[in-house]
Amino acid sequence: MIPNILPILVVMAVMVLFQMPLDMFTMLVGSIAIGLAVDDTIHFVHNFRRYYRQCGNAHEAVRRTLTTTGRAMLTTSIVLSIGFFVYMFAYMRNMFNFGLLTGMAIIVALLADFLLAPALMVLITPHNETHEERKAHDTHTS
Repeated sequence: MIPNILPILVVMAVMVLFQMPLDMFTMLVGSIAIGLAVDDTIHFVHNFRRYYRQCGNAHEAVRRTLTTTGRAMLTTSIVLSIGFFVYMFAYMRNMFNFGLLTGMAIIVALLADFLLAPALMVLITPHNETHEERKAHDTHTS
């Protein structure tokens, strides 16, 4: 959940920093952002587990996940953020804030899933030695 909370914290910090009001539109940003962030994180973790079972190496599983699932996450996040950034052309200030904050939250969620989630997965996943690593270790200790 750490990568999923980060976008909301960043949005709240931006709101405080730029003194944006907490209104009906800005309250929606949190629920939309957490929904999209959780969706991307689930896809990342699911595919990480699949690749980890195949290769037994967390670093390789992260690399495979980012090159496959990461591309889809990048594409959907770009499309969604642009879709919300369109609201910034509205004349109403609350619509502008909504589009800016939601688009920004989507980008922060993507960055968290690309940078923070892989690091956390490598840290919490037990290291399984591959056949080659065991062989090299056995020859050095003999």
